Amino acid sequence: MLVLVMAVTLLPGVGTLTQSHLERKDAAQYPAPGVLIDVNGTRLHLRCIGEGSPTAVMIAGAGAPSVVSYELQDRITPQTRVCSYDRTGLGWSEPANREQGVAEVTRDLHDLLAQAGEKGPFILIAESFGGMIALLAALDWQDNVAGLVLIDASEPDLWFEKTADTMDALGRHTALMKFGWRTGIVRVGLELGQPDWIDEMSVQNREWFQAIYSRDMPGYGEYRSAFRLTDPTIYDRLTSEGLGSLPITVLAHGKVPSGLPPEFEDGWMAAQEKLAAYSNASELIIAKNSGHAIAGEDPDLVAAQVLLMIEHLRDQDTTGFIKQ
Repeated sequence: MLVLVMAVTLLPGVGTLTQSHLERKDAAQYPAPGVLIDVNGTRLHLRCIGEGSPTAVMIAGAGAPSVVSYELQDRITPQTRVCSYDRTGLGWSEPANREQGVAEVTRDLHDLLAQAGEKGPFILIAESFGGMIALLAALDWQDNVAGLVLIDASEPDLWFEKTADTMDALGRHTALMKFGWRTGIVRVGLELGQPDWIDEMSVQNREWFQAIYSRDMPGYGEYRSAFRLTDPTIYDRLTSEGLGSLPITVLAHGKVPSGLPPEFEDGWMAAQEKLAAYSNASELIIAKNSGHAIAGEDPDLVAAQVLLMIEHLRDQDTTGFIKQ
């Protein structure tokens, strides 16, 4: 009994000390692969590789760092320029100096690309919650967005209706992750087992992934802040303004997913159809073999759809897209 009490008392402390040491080691061994740019008082990480236009911009889901999209980015880069970035407190970006709603997060992306000198037109490739950012960006930057690829993306009606039901569960989950990061439990968990699609990453991408996910990400709970701070007028804009003939490809999961709150599942397919209805030049594709993490589980499928859109835009273009 004494040994058990000592173990329960001491192990979290030992784990915390070990975790702190390993985080410093990871920071030295795996520095940001892109550049850090000051955006509204916070340095955000941006990684742009490749040449050509339109430029593809990756927008990760809630609480996800950009490294989750590097496998997809690598598949698109041979054909055009691709940028990925970390929102505040995620990946290699600094923690936020303020909480943000969807409008503020979208403004950060606009300012980041502008300060980096990245020129449009852009194809926005958005996963999950990233779909909310992509839709608002498409409305705000209409002259600079050439198309959208929405990967099992959040749809405004369902997002505003159901997110409130998930807030308590999300809060508990975030608290558990914080504890797991602080004590090294998450790091050990990654060593013991992780989804197959992570094991199939390139060695470099997998090492970046494990280094980033093994340490605390202050922005992991961004979803709750985004919902709480998003002005209702954003809902009005997103649900009342269409996108005309903007090319949109919607990819929806075909398998019952993990990682998607169950409150959303019943209305998810109808929501994906609504996303496709934003434009009269859209296509809805079912990723039959994937759950919510389509870009991770089947990056070849997503890359093929992005490259088809790029080819279509270049064939139709009169404004001088740069071909490889």
